[in-house]
Amino acid sequence: MNVTIQNVHFDADQKLIDHVNKKAQRLNNFHDRILKVEVFLKLDNVVHQIKDKIVEIKVDVPRHQFFVKQCSKSFEESF
Repeated sequence: MNVTIQNVHFDADQKLIDHVNKKAQRLNNFHDRILKVEVFLKLDNVVHQIKDKIVEIKVDVPRHQFFVKQCSKSFEESF
């Protein structure tokens, strides 16, 4: 399984990246043929004030693609 993490308009620290990688590896418990996982970490800007953190996850399995988007006050909670 290939995990790709993309930060949009900010630099994520290593602790956050390690947390996302660890949680993404747990997806193998639910499906054993996951080909690729893409994680997008975004900041929700409302009039130049950061309100929420958005995590989008795209999971590719043979013949299917799953996508989920979650928004909350922290990336760890969203993920």
